[in-house]
Amino acid sequence: MVVKNSFVYFIFIQTSLTENGVFMKASDKAYNLIKRWEGCSLKSYNCHAGVCTVGYGNTSDARPNQVISYKQALELLHKDVTNVENQLNNLIKVSLNQNQFDALVSFVFNIGGGAFELSTCLKRINSKEFKKVPDEIMRWKYSKGKVLAGLEKRRAEEVELWNTKERVRFVERILRLFL
Repeated sequence: MVVKNSFVYFIFIQTSLTENGVFMKASDKAYNLIKRWEGCSLKSYNCHAGVCTVGYGNTSDARPNQVISYKQALELLHKDVTNVENQLNNLIKVSLNQNQFDALVSFVFNIGGGAFELSTCLKRINSKEFKKVPDEIMRWKYSKGKVLAGLEKRRAEEVELWNTKERVRFVERILRLFL
């Protein structure tokens, strides 16, 4: 009996930390969204904004005429997502669910942490104006002053994920009975 109680207590602590936004990590939903929209280029290229890019949208390590392996592309993606997670965990002062966090990981991966830090979107989130966040995300569909259809579609998917309610797992439902 003690072992079971310890186990339940451990799950409760882990769940509470994540739900209260102490430190969140991107799930496969965020990674898959980024992969789908960034695509993977093993040879560097200049994106619409004229920035040298390689792998899944990596700009910090990209060099002109660079060729990388698929494994390197995945490593760069993981490094970049980890940086975005850290930025979001430092900037966001309120609790988010996993879908909201994943949507923001994709969004910030694309626009950059500096732009997000100065954005009205972040202000809306930290003010708990969650219903206004989708409109703020949708504003970021321009490159060099022109609407890009791809960005518009990506933002729509990020908004859809932001608005998707999370399923509550069975163990979490049981734990909530004791709160």
